[in-house]
Amino acid sequence: RDAGLQTRVFVHQSMSTIRAKSWVLWMRDQLVKRNLIESPPVLQLNLSDVLENLSVAAARFELLHKLGVQLCVAGFDDRSAGLTVLETQPVSMVKLALEMVQAQNRTRLADICRRVHHLKSSVIAVGIEDPDTIGRVMDCGVDFIQGDFVQPPRDKLSFDFSDSHREA
Repeated sequence: RDAGLQTRVFVHQSMSTIRAKSWVLWMRDQLVKRNLIESPPVLQLNLSDVLENLSVAAARFELLHKLGVQLCVAGFDDRSAGLTVLETQPVSMVKLALEMVQAQNRTRLADICRRVHHLKSSVIAVGIEDPDTIGRVMDCGVDFIQGDFVQPPRDKLSFDFSDSHREA
């Protein structure tokens, strides 16, 4: 951030934490106190937690959105409940469920990426452990990757996919 590069810090939260009425005010105060107004953290919540607390989530998400805080829903798959959250809430990113990434089903993965992009959210693929997985998920339209087989931050990706197995 000090070098002028965009930095995103993801902070895991639970609905039990953000349920407290004073929490949003506390978050606002922390953003101001730490000079994070220009680059606030991305709050990450588990989809199952959000679905169990949808009315609280809706109220808190609206307030957080007004503060400029981006939201990420983790554990996302192609069930309709997750897409309904994206249709109704200001969620800017989804982290795919590990099962979605490991399923080896390119059509299913590409379809969920298209649907998420249509709803103006970005897709993060987790569990990237080898070049085959990177090649497969990048071909399906994910925006970001996360895992042990990820290079240090650079301006451009420079993976060699020549040895990766491609499905027809």
